[in-house]
Amino acid sequence: MRAVNCRWMLTFAPFLALALLSAYPVMAQEARVFANCATPVAETPPPADGSDARPQLGDPHYVTTCDVRVTDAVTVQSVTAMARGQPAPLDTTFTAFDAKRQVVSTMFLIQVVDPQRLRMAQWMAEAVTKIAEARDGKERYAAYSIANDLTLLAGFDASKADFEKAVRGLKPQTLPTQLYQTALEAIAALAKEPGDRKSIIIVGDGNTDDTGYTHEQVVAAARAAGIVIHALGFIEQATELPRFQILRRLAEDTGGFRREVRIARDQPRYTISSRFSAEVLENGGTLKVNFKDLKGPVVVAIDANLAGNKRESVEKSFDIPLPVQPPKPVVDTRPEPPAPSTNVDRLSAWVKDNPLISYAIGLGFGLAALGFLLFAFGRRPQALPPITSVSKVEAPEAPGTVYGWLEMLDGNASRHPLKTTNVRIGRHRDNDVCLQNDTISRRHAILHYNPDTKRFVITDLGGDNGVVVNKLRQKSHELNDGDLIELGEVRLRFRPNLEFVG
Repeated sequence: MRAVNCRWMLTFAPFLALALLSAYPVMAQEARVFANCATPVAETPPPADGSDARPQLGDPHYVTTCDVRVTDAVTVQSVTAMARGQPAPLDTTFTAFDAKRQVVSTMFLIQVVDPQRLRMAQWMAEAVTKIAEARDGKERYAAYSIANDLTLLAGFDASKADFEKAVRGLKPQTLPTQLYQTALEAIAALAKEPGDRKSIIIVGDGNTDDTGYTHEQVVAAARAAGIVIHALGFIEQATELPRFQILRRLAEDTGGFRREVRIARDQPRYTISSRFSAEVLENGGTLKVNFKDLKGPVVVAIDANLAGNKRESVEKSFDIPLPVQPPKPVVDTRPEPPAPSTNVDRLSAWVKDNPLISYAIGLGFGLAALGFLLFAFGRRPQALPPITSVSKVEAPEAPGTVYGWLEMLDGNASRHPLKTTNVRIGRHRDNDVCLQNDTISRRHAILHYNPDTKRFVITDLGGDNGVVVNKLRQKSHELNDGDLIELGEVRLRFRPNLEFVG
């Protein structure tokens, strides 16, 4: 009986764990304060009596301005600042962000999902349109799909109706997802748009097939452009929940909001409300801090008072310049020399005061005299034979490692060397092998060298015309010497370097 029970537990334990995982409630993210502060600048204080008189010269006060935000969906009621070691708060002025006066530019990146996940795609479109339909004032929205490329669905100038139609019209497809690459392209595009605040909202499960770019590159680009990344998770199965950690990390490292909205076909874990823009994209505001008499290194705690009697803070370090002391005048205490009485005395005094110049003048006269004597009494030198030029011999460049070649069978019959273990092929100029042909996709295929088998494998990246090897269409295929590769209308012959490839 005990053995039967053990077999029953081993059989149903995975299903029970999956059910518990999918039913477990997602905890709210920890609200954190982000403050992006400018370098302190000098500001001359006004007269103490409040008059319009010109202020007296003195040590200026230093001030800074900070863009203060909170990573959760909250309302920021007030913000204060306290310097470490000081008994009283600093003088501050907090101005809440005003979306009717300030520009908010937000870009949605919607992941293209498989046709089997049609219902999940509809929920994702519903969330995007719910956020964008509440636009008011100077809020601007654009929508892109992300798969193998970044594709525009609706631009910033699209109307509400056109925006919703484009988002809901995104069709599920089975395509690889280049998450980091498309995110970098989106950051570059959004950086050129106007906006007092700029945000990217990634909607999907976090799946990525990207191997050419990294998390660190995306975070660095976003911070440099002043862009915050938010993440809304839609996960088809509870076992795929770890994928969403990729999006969570992007949001956390750029100060963004992140939440799992739906997992499998359960009820929503987080409900998108009409207040999403106000509480996530537009919370916080601008804080002006006056350091007054503080100088040198200063650590300031910025406290945000939130709705519901909550309070969050963050510490920022500043270096306040010390007052510059004017240099003391240098007094020459040497006695004045007596005035020369004759021209000879004056010349002697001048030579003593200027020894280097005197030596140079004397040397010049000596050389001139010597030259005159040689010219007058010396023999005319024979003409020197002409100097023949010596051609410069350049050292040959050290050859790099070449794992093989792709030989063009059409056109100019050129050869493309395979110099890396991951060779990208496509029409876009950032590929390792760039093929300018309309039948080639921007990122058509990739050649990967396996050091264990010492063989190259070609993989289709979802191009329209696919990959054909020896007249057979292949998704992924291990190549042999002389294999014929057809990418659209382009025909190539694979030739390995037998030193590296078996």
